[in-house]
Amino acid sequence: MIDWEQELNAPQKEAVFHTEGPLLVLAGAGSGKTRVIAYRIAYLLHSKTSKPGQVLAVTFTNKAAREMRGRVGGLLGSGMKEMWVGTFHATCTRILRMEAGKIGFTRDFVIMDSDDQERVLKEAARQLEQSDAVAKAGAACGRISEMKSHMVSPGEFRANYARGRLDEQFASLYSKYQELLHTYNAFDFDDLLLGVVRLFRENPEVLERFQRRFRFLLVDEFQDINPPQYEIVKLLAREHQNLCVVGDDYQAIFSWRGADVRYLLDHFEEDFPRAKVVRLEQNYRSGPIILNAANEVIASLSRGKEKRLWSDQPNINPPLCRYQAADETDEARFVGREVERLVSSEGRAFREFAVLYRMNSQSRLFEEVFLSRGIPYRVVGGVRFYERREVKDALALLRISVNPADSISLRRVLGWLGGIGSTTLERADELGLPLWEALQQLAKNGLLKGKGRDSLTKLDEIIRSFHGPWKDLSPAEQLQRLLEGSGYYALLEKEGTLEAQGRVDNLQELLNLAAQYQAEDADASASDFLAYISLYTDLDRAEAQEDVVTLMTVHSAKGLEFSVVFLTGMEEGIFPHWRCTSKSELDEERRLCYVGITRAKHRIYFTWARRRMTFGGVNQTQRSCFLDELPDEMFQDAEGTAGSLSLKAGQGIRHKAWGLGTLLSWEGSGEEAILTVHFATVGKKRLILKYAPISLED
Repeated sequence: MIDWEQELNAPQKEAVFHTEGPLLVLAGAGSGKTRVIAYRIAYLLHSKTSKPGQVLAVTFTNKAAREMRGRVGGLLGSGMKEMWVGTFHATCTRILRMEAGKIGFTRDFVIMDSDDQERVLKEAARQLEQSDAVAKAGAACGRISEMKSHMVSPGEFRANYARGRLDEQFASLYSKYQELLHTYNAFDFDDLLLGVVRLFRENPEVLERFQRRFRFLLVDEFQDINPPQYEIVKLLAREHQNLCVVGDDYQAIFSWRGADVRYLLDHFEEDFPRAKVVRLEQNYRSGPIILNAANEVIASLSRGKEKRLWSDQPNINPPLCRYQAADETDEARFVGREVERLVSSEGRAFREFAVLYRMNSQSRLFEEVFLSRGIPYRVVGGVRFYERREVKDALALLRISVNPADSISLRRVLGWLGGIGSTTLERADELGLPLWEALQQLAKNGLLKGKGRDSLTKLDEIIRSFHGPWKDLSPAEQLQRLLEGSGYYALLEKEGTLEAQGRVDNLQELLNLAAQYQAEDADASASDFLAYISLYTDLDRAEAQEDVVTLMTVHSAKGLEFSVVFLTGMEEGIFPHWRCTSKSELDEERRLCYVGITRAKHRIYFTWARRRMTFGGVNQTQRSCFLDELPDEMFQDAEGTAGSLSLKAGQGIRHKAWGLGTLLSWEGSGEEAILTVHFATVGKKRLILKYAPISLED
């Protein structure tokens, strides 16, 4: 039996027991929104206000849908089979399976994933004889998705947005792509939503049937809704008006995916003027000081639905800690040391820790420090640094420059360089020569023409430059020339998407790594650097254990919680990001910081570096404006920097790649000190302390 009075606080009960008319639940972080949704559904069914088949609950992730279904099932024990609970896309797929014939598709339609979409786009480009579009398939996919998220059809794009030849070509490609999807009886993910919008608009009798079916609608994470999703919700709720939406504008961080927080801030109450508003502000996750920090950061938001989180839980001291690192390497080492200290002194499990960062490219140093210290970890919301596509592409380019006989790397490079297809590769294989030699033989015999010949010529030129004019350059400079000369940077620049910019950031991080390696060993060659990378690539292949530290972007952390959180890279240009140029963009960065802070249950660390390597050089940094908004009395400052190390001759020095060595002498002091160390594996090396990946042995 459910004890409604004991199991819900006052605002939660207000939301659960409101059964007639629209309802807006403003649910602050950690305030029990999933509990409210589950109990509201349970109350609707328990009180006989609704039958199970009359309830539709939608959310944004399969995980959230499973959790919602499980909670309601645990409360009621039955009635779940008839109730619709799922993501927007799953719900729309279910509707279209029933009604696809009304819009010209059959019920056995297929759903295209991102790889399928690219293949369809390439076919569309081929039919239109748009060769450039083939190379830009990824960018075209992103642009088409953006148009669909704003409900802009090919015809509307051509009529209202096309401004020149390239836009006209895109309009034709978009139109042909849609034509092929229909021919293939297929929907992409965006069209699952648009297909239902079209179904309801063109078939009033179908809309009326679903309106009668679903007397009660519940929408979770309403701050993340986009135009097609809102249109579906609005159409379904138009008849009965029993629409409950739950969201938090303070956690609206996905505008780049098409989400529009204005539906929560403005449109819902405009379209449903009788809506009741309930605020959930009691937090059940974090201590009061952590919540005060979150409240302080979000207080400067230019516009929002006011909420102030509070908690009656005790603080665990010190809940807020800040650390100014000498540089990004020192920052990563500090995090590693603190994880080890808290595991040892407080008996914490590794799974209790999360390291959050603004950009995926920041993960690399944390991964390397954790590997060198034996700290188990996993990367969430992205692949590990050395497994990322652009990093593999760049390293493959460097490998074939060092050794053109590396056919595996050559095939990878040819895959993105273009012009040499499977038929040519099969013909090259028949010659029984290394691939590089076979392709040159085909070209010599006039069997490689057009773009394929041009691609081979380009590769030949840059490999010759690598062994000629670029021979004496550092590995970082050589890699930079290769990426420029091969056109890889140009491909990403032409793509022009946020994803492409993220790939550029990751390549920059790889160049930073090469520059740091050069600083550690002035005589290092490209071959040495590749061998150094291989060590970590091999270690990365180990399976992650269950008890692991989690590394992820702040975006990926939304909806999760951890006992201890490290919010890293708190510097101007990183968090908030340098691409943040308007008030609305700064607002979204501020909301993202709020999300990061409210992931922490017991402790949160804010870390930043005095200087950081960016664009191949070391630059002074400025602490994030978000940190400047927090009073000093909230914090305990952490101790220890790279420059505070106590050195003595004969000291044991452990290098993450070369193993244990002995300190012979040093020059200078602090983090700028240059150490001379003898390693059994590689002999005598001179290391700059602020760059070297080392730790002192007791």
